[in-house]
Amino acid sequence: MSISSKSGNILLESNAGLRKNSGSVSVRAGLSSESGAASVSVEAGASSGTAAGGDLLLTAGSASQGGAVTIQGAAGASAAGGDVNVQSGSGLASGSIAIQGGHSADSSASSSKVSIRGGGGAHGGDASITGGVSQTTAGGDLFLRSGGSELGSSGTVTIKSENGESSGAVSFRTGVSVNGQSGDLQLATGNSKHGAGAISVRGGDGIENPGGSIEAVAGNSGALSLQGADATLASTSGGVKIIGGDGGVVIDTIIDPTSGTTGAVSIVGGEGKATASAASDILLQAGAMSDATGGSVTVVSGRGTVGGDVLVQSSSGTTGVGGEVSIEVGANSVLGATGSALRMSGGDNGAIVLSGGNSAETVGGDIQVIAGSSGKASGGSLTMTTGTSSEGASGAVFVSSGVAEKVSGDISIETGDVEAGSAGEISIHAGSANSGVGGSIGIHAGNGPTGGSVSLAAAENGNVALTGDRIALASSETVEITTADAVAPGNVMLRSGSSTASTEPGGGMTLLAGNSVGDGGSLRFGSGAGAVGGDVSIYSGEGASGTGGQISIVAGDSATTEGGSLQIKAGATHAADSRSGLVSIRGGDANEGTSVGGDIALHSGSSNGGRGGAVVITGGSSATGSSGAVSVHTLDSSAADTESGLISLITGSSVDGMTGGISIASGDSSHGPAGSVSLQAGSGAVSHLTGSTLQRQGTACTVHGRATHNCGSTSV
Repeated sequence: MSISSKSGNILLESNAGLRKNSGSVSVRAGLSSESGAASVSVEAGASSGTAAGGDLLLTAGSASQGGAVTIQGAAGASAAGGDVNVQSGSGLASGSIAIQGGHSADSSASSSKVSIRGGGGAHGGDASITGGVSQTTAGGDLFLRSGGSELGSSGTVTIKSENGESSGAVSFRTGVSVNGQSGDLQLATGNSKHGAGAISVRGGDGIENPGGSIEAVAGNSGALSLQGADATLASTSGGVKIIGGDGGVVIDTIIDPTSGTTGAVSIVGGEGKATASAASDILLQAGAMSDATGGSVTVVSGRGTVGGDVLVQSSSGTTGVGGEVSIEVGANSVLGATGSALRMSGGDNGAIVLSGGNSAETVGGDIQVIAGSSGKASGGSLTMTTGTSSEGASGAVFVSSGVAEKVSGDISIETGDVEAGSAGEISIHAGSANSGVGGSIGIHAGNGPTGGSVSLAAAENGNVALTGDRIALASSETVEITTADAVAPGNVMLRSGSSTASTEPGGGMTLLAGNSVGDGGSLRFGSGAGAVGGDVSIYSGEGASGTGGQISIVAGDSATTEGGSLQIKAGATHAADSRSGLVSIRGGDANEGTSVGGDIALHSGSSNGGRGGAVVITGGSSATGSSGAVSVHTLDSSAADTESGLISLITGSSVDGMTGGISIASGDSSHGPAGSVSLQAGSGAVSHLTGSTLQRQGTACTVHGRATHNCGSTSV
């Protein structure tokens, strides 16, 4: 071997075949019966300078169909087959390995494929593609990339396990990190001017068993984030859509084995930029059905020793009002059918609290409960009913305005106005009792330096009716029952109930003024003033089979001084040539048969130790005219064989002392004649029936009037 600037070439070539195949070239080591067989080494030349070493090229022959290049390890008769190792050379930068299919000259034909496959057998061989290991810097990358295209779509990358009795799993996993952070796993489609590619992760379908699940689990304390892309100038921001099959969609957190707690599940909409009108919304919507019931939306807190809370809250406004919270039932599409209800229910013994928003400086938030309106039918009703009880008491209804430092809030219950027809009524009913006491209704005004008033007022031409077994109107000041002023004002009627049983009396009525350690309260009956004053009538009821009702007017007794007086007085007149009011006391008429008319008895009071009370009947005085006359007479008798009434003036008997006298005297006159005293018996048609004047035993005194000019006479 000689050394020169360029070494010589070695060519191993068979002769060409003119009509048949050309000859083959085989390089083969010899067989060995006991020790290892000899190897065959094909190596390009090395270079001692800075130039590159020689290349090693294995190329099949060209023809109408190119020849194949096969590098194959030999089969093992009783052990493993031989390996095939393709490795680039080491250096300051190690060499690359490229396995590439050839180009296709025909545009309609497919280019050649590149396949890397593990060996077959009882157990299939693995196929492993691994980047290079580094001692100090990052390890080598691994790229699986489809072929590009200048005019068409780029190639597809498919990673799948082969079919089998049970197909194999596909695992994407980054390596374990000893000191630093482990690598990320990223699935991303390429960008596009018109429409970017989607990412689809789908579990397999099951023919007889459930389909495969998709599970996304974050590492310990790691977060799981599904995020749509931000909006650009040409499009809106991307959404996040999770669609489940028949089994639904479950978003769940796992239990931390160390602390025993679980992570929270948060669904947060994206924040809006300064140029946006509003931030993104969050929509929880169940599935729709065209011919069946739509899906439900259920929000349930977690179960525990104390159940978790459910909070639905809108955010506060940084410069404006806070957001609203609306819970609304879907519209009814069937005409005339009842719409669905909105139900809120507390748990066992749990309360439902509706609270308006608090405010430090402005008015607190209102609570409005409004029934639905209707265009043609009646509007919706508003019903508040407490819970029932099988053995205890039912729940109470308590409506109260809040406590305030200055003025507490009002409570108003009113029905709506109507254009035509009758306005709605307001009814307050206490409950009935089968064996106990029925419920009471109490209306109490508040206490204060000036107590609150209670007012029941009907509209013009309306009535106020208080009916019941017992009605109590109580006030520390005045209880006033009045009708409103109007052109034709209404009446005030106090009436007790009638009895439906023949053995029971009708309801009584008692008007009592209040008691006092000092002066007792007064009781006054007064009619209204007007062009003609109003009448006051007090009458008792008629008796259908017994006596009529009595009327008793009794002045009060006194324990230490004079008893109360009883005064019946007619009204005065202030008009000239008119008469004052008449006082008429009349017994009842007897309208049937020989029944007797009612008597009038004037009895003065009796005394145990002093003088009995006197009876004084006095005519009225006059400043310029005659004083009033006193006339005591019986009416005429018009029927045959009957007598007119008797007038008797009789003093009482005495046991030891003198009996009372009878004095009949006319008054004195300073300038005119004195009045006469005349006792005259009546005349009769039959002479022996003429009336007589009797002077019974006793002293009869004739007193002449002490007149200045003409003395009167007394005839007996």
